[in-house]
Amino acid sequence: MKKDYVIWGGCALLFLVGAIWGMAWTPKDFFRVQSIHDALDIVAALATVLGVFAALYQLNSWRKQQASGNDHALAVRAAAIVNDREYHIKRIWIIVAVIHFGIAHSKIKENAPAPSSFLELSKSTVDEFRKGAPLLKSISFECEMFWGAEYVRPLAELIKVSDLCVQYLDQFKSFASGGPTSILGGGDLDSLDRVWGELEQLGLTNNGEVIAYVNSRTRGFVDVLRREFISSTRRS
Repeated sequence: MKKDYVIWGGCALLFLVGAIWGMAWTPKDFFRVQSIHDALDIVAALATVLGVFAALYQLNSWRKQQASGNDHALAVRAAAIVNDREYHIKRIWIIVAVIHFGIAHSKIKENAPAPSSFLELSKSTVDEFRKGAPLLKSISFECEMFWGAEYVRPLAELIKVSDLCVQYLDQFKSFASGGPTSILGGGDLDSLDRVWGELEQLGLTNNGEVIAYVNSRTRGFVDVLRREFISSTRRS
């Protein structure tokens, strides 16, 4: 939109400069038409100028239509991806919480092998989550390139939660995946506590808080897309 103002402003200034130059330096008989051929040449020149302005107008209209269509397609794709990842983010946090509280309530003990059920749960959860995780980061980057960082701030917050949950489960798998003889040492548990502490700093300590956090970011982002890029008024 700003570029359109620059184009039309430049055209207006060019016309104004030409008019001032003509009044300052034009001889008295400059506008006197000597013959019909001169008159036709003047008409042809005016028609050319008007044609240029018409072409510029059509070009700007076409560019706006193309940009609107691109925005709409990207917004629809982004909304679909974010809505899909909403469930997966909530689920992976639940698994992290199960393991964390299992440790806290001595179901997973220090200097003892981790139960195989917890290990298998963490592995299957991370593997499933990673199948779709790159989509969220990819669409976030694409939206930022088109619309700016302000639009994707909710996605950045969702990605941060996702990364912390994956980090927690990855560390748990690494510490406990050595078989029956593999034990969780005090240092291992401290490392897991540090990751959980970062989730606590975000206010994500129970399921209700996580649901509210993820829903607000997901729906807030999708509502903006619907209002600004997907709605029929925007497309028109």
